[in-house]
Amino acid sequence: MRRISLILISIVLGGLLCVQVVAQDLLKATEDKAARLSRVSGIDVGNWRYKIGDVPNGQDPALDDSSWQFNAQSSFTWGSQPLCWLRTRIVIPEKVDGVSVAGSRVTLKVGADDDGWLYVNGKEIGPFHWTHGKTVLTDNAKPGDVFSVAIKNTNSIGEGRLISAQVEYSALAPINDAIAAYMAQYNNARDLLYIANDSQRTKYLPFVIKSMNEVDLDAFSSGKTDEFLASLKTASSDIKPVSELSRGINIFLVGHAHIDMNWLWLWPETLSVCKNTFTTMGKLMNEYPGFIFSQSQPAAYAAMQEHNPEVFAMIKDRIKRGQWDASTATTWVEGDTNMASGEAIVRSILYGKRFIKQQFGVDSDVCWEPDTFGHAQMMPQILAKSGIKYYYFTRCGIGSPVFWWRSPDGSKVLAFDYGAYSKNIKPETAFEAAHFVKETGLKDYMHVYGVGDHGGGPTRDMLNREKKSSAQPDYPHLQFSTARGYFEDIAKSGKPFRVWDGDLNTIFEGCYTSHSDIKRWNRECENLIPCAETFNSIAARFGLPYAGASFEKSWRDTCFNQFHDILCGTAIHGSYDYAKQLHDEAITQAKGALDKSLDTLISRINTNGSGVPVVVFNPLSWSRTDPVSVTSPFPKEIAGVRVVDSSGVVCPAQIMDGKLCFTAHNVPALGYKVFWAAKSSQAAKGTIKSDGMVIENQYLRVRVDPARGVISEIYDKVSPRAVVPNGSSMATLQILHENRRGMSAWKIGEILDRENLTQNAHVSVSNVGPAKATITIEHDYDKSHIKQELSLYDGVPRIDIHTNVDWKKPSPGNNQCPMLKEAFATGMKSGKATFEVPFGGIERLTNGSEVPGQKWIDLSLPNYGVSLLNDCKYGFSVKDGVMHVTLIRSTHNPDPTPEEGPHEWTLSIYPHKGDWRAAGTVRKGYELNEPLIARVAAPHPGSLSSAQSFLSISKPNIIATAFKKAEDDNSYILRFYETNGSPCKAVISTRLPVKYFMETDLLERPVGRKMPISGGKFTVAVGKNEIKTYKLIP
Repeated sequence: MRRISLILISIVLGGLLCVQVVAQDLLKATEDKAARLSRVSGIDVGNWRYKIGDVPNGQDPALDDSSWQFNAQSSFTWGSQPLCWLRTRIVIPEKVDGVSVAGSRVTLKVGADDDGWLYVNGKEIGPFHWTHGKTVLTDNAKPGDVFSVAIKNTNSIGEGRLISAQVEYSALAPINDAIAAYMAQYNNARDLLYIANDSQRTKYLPFVIKSMNEVDLDAFSSGKTDEFLASLKTASSDIKPVSELSRGINIFLVGHAHIDMNWLWLWPETLSVCKNTFTTMGKLMNEYPGFIFSQSQPAAYAAMQEHNPEVFAMIKDRIKRGQWDASTATTWVEGDTNMASGEAIVRSILYGKRFIKQQFGVDSDVCWEPDTFGHAQMMPQILAKSGIKYYYFTRCGIGSPVFWWRSPDGSKVLAFDYGAYSKNIKPETAFEAAHFVKETGLKDYMHVYGVGDHGGGPTRDMLNREKKSSAQPDYPHLQFSTARGYFEDIAKSGKPFRVWDGDLNTIFEGCYTSHSDIKRWNRECENLIPCAETFNSIAARFGLPYAGASFEKSWRDTCFNQFHDILCGTAIHGSYDYAKQLHDEAITQAKGALDKSLDTLISRINTNGSGVPVVVFNPLSWSRTDPVSVTSPFPKEIAGVRVVDSSGVVCPAQIMDGKLCFTAHNVPALGYKVFWAAKSSQAAKGTIKSDGMVIENQYLRVRVDPARGVISEIYDKVSPRAVVPNGSSMATLQILHENRRGMSAWKIGEILDRENLTQNAHVSVSNVGPAKATITIEHDYDKSHIKQELSLYDGVPRIDIHTNVDWKKPSPGNNQCPMLKEAFATGMKSGKATFEVPFGGIERLTNGSEVPGQKWIDLSLPNYGVSLLNDCKYGFSVKDGVMHVTLIRSTHNPDPTPEEGPHEWTLSIYPHKGDWRAAGTVRKGYELNEPLIARVAAPHPGSLSSAQSFLSISKPNIIATAFKKAEDDNSYILRFYETNGSPCKAVISTRLPVKYFMETDLLERPVGRKMPISGGKFTVAVGKNEIKTYKLIP
């Protein structure tokens, strides 16, 4: 019986396969005729000669190009080259498929990637971008006329490419529309059959074949236009039944313009792109009343408000009329989500949505990230707690066009990922819709169209094609709409969409490191601005004005620099000059506010004591012990220094290079502690020891191999155990040579070879004292110099590796792209690797793939692990128990010199018992990035005690990321998140004059009741991996 069943199944499957093969063969039989019809309206221009590089007088028709390379096609590539000349000759024929073209207007249309400069017969026509090259060759064609065409192509990234080249003859215009209309029907029917099931193919295939057979090409070739047009009319009628396959399909047309901020152009051009795009959209709305345009990125609107108020006023008017949609303007820019901190993403949404609401009255609720290079796993929670329901993207999908994307806490948004983000409207759109319907079971399809990257938006041609397609009774229903309208529609469908847990990565892994300067600037702003907000909020209690407008401006600038092409290091060199300007302004504003705030607090602290007061501030929400360094209050070098706190506890201290250094113990959470420094005949004893190339404190012993310039031993005294396996090393600098290629800033190339910098190192011990000991390791590579300072501090269980690099351009003849990495061997080959992401951590494979992380990564066994901390790096890999951090990449396009010059960063090795959760790695990452702040003060009385916490949170798995003044009143805003996936009840203690607390969303809108605070404390329940925001009300 089983065998008979198998035989029957084989017969059925074979029959179905036969039907499909026969259908495809029969369709192929119509293709030659269809191709001939298609050629009538646009004649391809081929037979191109091309030469890489610049050519003097390359446009001259008399130039001998016989030695140039040749390609017969109208579309081809020539590799990753910035400049290429192309030349061809167009000869006017007597007839095209039997139709005389004498006397015609002849139009040439060309497209090139990225840009071209067009010449005809040596005359300059002008520049064009992508597919927008167009010129009239003649208004009165004469058979035998020759036109010499030259294109000077410039290409910034990827392969240079001739996209298309065609000529059109006006003599064919009377029948072109009829041919185009029929070919749209034919192509639509053919495509529908390819995705139809076998029974549908059997039913509808004969209609397609019969229809094409009706087309009388002989009549066309012999000039019998009326007979030919009549045959097209019959063919059109014959093919209409096939449209039943697309019956009930609705295509939501969402017009937009993808505008890359300062990508391959500078800020003035970005302003011009926005102005020109938006002005054009306003004009099109006059011509096409039903047309709706959507635009994301509040930064673009703010730019118009400041620089082109008339355009901004027009946008306001169009929004009121329902023709302009701002529901996709949720994040300040379309920013990177892998490298931006969780708090920065919140501020991007906070200030973006507030701007759109305040200016246009629109509550934007579609997060629009079509070109972003990966998507962090906590985004659904961030979005959901910001009133954002929907997510549109086109990179790093999961293979399902529509799905629920869920964060670890259970929050979710409805996500859409299908096709490109800058489509056209054309006959094939129906096929895309039908394919989407077949794949998803939905009847509604969102088609995102409009010229993008350099702006542009929907064009008149696109809108005219919408008119033509809508007039076809057999075409799916088209409607101008918005992304919000589409999402709301499918959300009501009741379909059980797939649920996806986790991030959406990876693509363009080189972006985690390229242009390392922007990475450092970004981290500096993310660290300093919240710190300044915290102490300014506290100091406001004592009369200092809160710099709210200044902080918002600093956050806007920081978020602008997080635009995906800027933060990812894939913009041109000049873009980073502008980014540096925004960074410097943000840092200056934040530092100014912080200094005023600390001065205000210091003036009210009782600093009287024995010695020079040093006030140490802690911007984090837990008490901590960490090293501090401050300009020495003593005018000359002294034999020793004694530092004590208010309890009389002596802190080991030393003075080196004009700095007073000591470990400040137990500095209160979100508070301060006063220490007093005094001259001493001898230095206080600490736990720091040094013996040759070995330094140690009470937690760790570190040995450096002077021959190779690497860490050969780390011994954990607490566990106790060796951290570095025998024969292995940590802090091993490596040079990996990537091949030269296109898109080098985006993609890590083939690794041609790898070398460890373990020869000719210069190693020395310095700064050994009671508080700190340092081993300095120096390496040279080519013309570059690398200096690493490995330091241990009294009372601190980590090893800091502070690095300064003078990175030079590779020597002439080095045709590779050197990449600097650092390797840390742990021996834990079966360990689990975890990487910090915005508001959390994620476990990833240990297969050597380059992946994103933020302030820390960790490799742990159940009972032991090693965390690697950093203050500005984002690209990592783990394999065979070795953690790698990528430090510098010498890419060459679009910026040929992205890394030359000085670099500075700190990495820290933190060995620990248990996994990263038990070891408090998250806190350690914050401590490295937000160090204690020390200020030398004058002794004076004050109303504030010598040590105080203004706010603390009881649980070690709770991290505060913001303490600030509320946007709309005089309350305080506290935001924190749960780090370990462990629900808890946390007690918040505060000395600030607040009476009530109330939970809000991330936009500071109430989501809970106002509750009383008793005795300066209140308790809240926090879910696993949950982000919480509370308003503390005076």
